[in-house]
Amino acid sequence: MEKMTSFGIRELHIAKYDEALSTYEAFKKLDGVQSLNVEPITSKYDLEGDDTIIETRSVLEGYTFSFENGVLDFEGLSIMEGSELTDIMDTDGTTKIGEELRNNSEDEKPYFALIGRVVGSKELKVILPMAKAESVNQSYQTKNYAIVSVSGTAIKNANGDMRILRTDGKPITDEDLTSL
Repeated sequence: MEKMTSFGIRELHIAKYDEALSTYEAFKKLDGVQSLNVEPITSKYDLEGDDTIIETRSVLEGYTFSFENGVLDFEGLSIMEGSELTDIMDTDGTTKIGEELRNNSEDEKPYFALIGRVVGSKELKVILPMAKAESVNQSYQTKNYAIVSVSGTAIKNANGDMRILRTDGKPITDEDLTSL
């Protein structure tokens, strides 16, 4: 069994899941990652009798996750929120001068894969194959950097995987998606 000590999180990538095709789009790196938290959701069942607990069972239902990053990225927000991202063009329509991200009440938040790279005595990939953001907060403050805070739930994918921990020593690539 491999043991490792963790020191910090270096990368966070997401890839939108296309439910109609059961495939993932290419990875999008979210720059400026500051933290990644993953916590199991369990249900506990106790069999009681004779004025005591006779047996107990704990079932893994999924995972909650949260992360923060310090770089606001419209493409990443679009993947997590299911919002529409369009280019803003100059008056003659030939040069892109900006982007616009629009949310409306009809937007359905999509599933996406989330992979974080943790460094330490070994490199660790933390993979959530079917994550959905429930809250995507942007904090804008005077004399401080904007912070994006995301939280959500990860459920099992078609293979039954909810969370994968991998120490393959390789950087995060689209190849990681093929194993999901």
